[in-house]
Amino acid sequence: MSRLLCVLYLIGGFFLLGCAAEPFRPSPAAGPSSHQTITALTEKAAAYEIADEIQLAMLCWRRILVFEPDHSDALANLERLQNVSAERARTSFQSAEETLAQKRPKDARRALLLTLRLDPQFDVARKHLEEFMNPPVFQWHQLSLGESLVDLSNKYYR
Repeated sequence: MSRLLCVLYLIGGFFLLGCAAEPFRPSPAAGPSSHQTITALTEKAAAYEIADEIQLAMLCWRRILVFEPDHSDALANLERLQNVSAERARTSFQSAEETLAQKRPKDARRALLLTLRLDPQFDVARKHLEEFMNPPVFQWHQLSLGESLVDLSNKYYR
């Protein structure tokens, strides 16, 4: 009986508290607190851009657009940073292809990772990383007459 009572209290509490309510969304006229938040996010976006953290700066500008969808500075800066990020990603990918052609896999891997950091949706760079940077874990061996599994294990695994 006490278990049933506890369950009923929990269900009643959830019902009364409205846990299925829509998440908080700031109203367009939220007042001075939204202005302070926008100012803080603007400063943080500028600091991230100076530190060359383009994705984090874009995240700040997107957060500003949540508070104020028609914020002209946020729209302009977001578009500018998206263009900068896309151009840097293309340049980094070209560098990765050149270093792959020169048989420098470590430098190519670094450039491909930078490409994906600048543009996480760059599928060609992701495929290059998967194909060229992760060699297969197996090794081919052609059996010759008289070889046994013991010989192979001694040869490869000691």
